[in-house]
Amino acid sequence: MQTAQTNTPSDVTLIHIADREGDIYEWYAQALRTNQNFVIRTIHDRLTPNKTRLLDDELYHSKPNGYIKILVPENHKTQTREREATLTLRYMRQEIKKPKRIRVAGLESTLSLNLVSVKEEKPPSDMEALEWVLATSLELSCCEDALLVVDYYRQRWKIERFHFVLKSGCEIEKIQQHSVDRLELVVLMYSIVSVHIMMLTYLARRFPDWLCELLFCESEWKTLYRAANRTCVVPEVPYSMADAIRYVAVLGGFVGAMSDGLLGLKVVWLGLNKLFVLHAFREFI
Repeated sequence: MQTAQTNTPSDVTLIHIADREGDIYEWYAQALRTNQNFVIRTIHDRLTPNKTRLLDDELYHSKPNGYIKILVPENHKTQTREREATLTLRYMRQEIKKPKRIRVAGLESTLSLNLVSVKEEKPPSDMEALEWVLATSLELSCCEDALLVVDYYRQRWKIERFHFVLKSGCEIEKIQQHSVDRLELVVLMYSIVSVHIMMLTYLARRFPDWLCELLFCESEWKTLYRAANRTCVVPEVPYSMADAIRYVAVLGGFVGAMSDGLLGLKVVWLGLNKLFVLHAFREFI
């Protein structure tokens, strides 16, 4: 925590984001003591100084602050269809007591946290209700502030996907270096590669009509077109990002079946690897 704060540029706002494993009283205390921002998904229904339960007695019994509708995408792994969900929004500030099991000298006996809850009150009968309860240090003065906290937490999965690419795609765990300095340099290089793979994948989803020359040089997108389409014809003008990501996925083994869903990170990194090999020997294809 302290290392991240020290290394963060002064003009950048640092916000720690974690799933339920980050719901730790000592961590909250340290973050608040050092003025660090955080958004943590809670798992514990903690006690308040009034000996009431934080969630069951306080948050869930409070008056809703509003309602939001979100589109839940289809999930091919769980075989759930796309649907619209209505979520009840609540937010409040509340004191929590230090758990009795914690016997750390000098640790604050109570902490003041802002809480944001989004909960699906009436989910479909065959689906689990959507529900997040987020603890944060960020100020909550209106519904827009609470929704911003929710949006911050929604970005957490990108951290997991980054590590997925770093470990599975770049095989960072197989690196063998003889010094920490060399290891850090290699990890930094592969981190940049991982970010590039993610940027290409998600930009193509969000901005499919952008031209591929944004992320590919001319010789790269021409080589990509020829390799993916198995042709000697060279396109005269750059094509869309949507077409580019599809061509990369084809090189990565994507067959385009109806059940495949959105193009994933794995076929993209496999396709990019083949593309760059072909690009290095483009005069021979």
